Amino acid sequence: MPKSSEEDRPVPPPARTRERRVGQLVNLAEKLVEERMRDKSASPTEVVAVLRLGTAREQADLERIKAQTQYLEAQRAKAEAETLQEELFQKAMDAMSRYQGRGD
Repeated sequence: MPKSSEEDRPVPPPARTRERRVGQLVNLAEKLVEERMRDKSASPTEVVAVLRLGTAREQADLERIKAQTQYLEAQRAKAEAETLQEELFQKAMDAMSRYQGRGD
């Protein structure tokens, strides 16, 4: 029986960024594990790893990580806004000092 048309597909070149390259490799690993599971040649470790991907705990961990990332991004934006506000306040104070003739 002939193999699927995946063998006929051209192999994409390696990605230029590390993140995309990791994504390509993860995709290849997932395909390999899927193929091994279909052939019933997957190791117990591979089967358990795939099963864990679908668990509620794994989903909760992903949601927690997303929430933490959003929180940290908000904290960074807040710190940047405060820094900008402090700079603007200092410039305003300097301008008032010059206006009143007390300039440095």
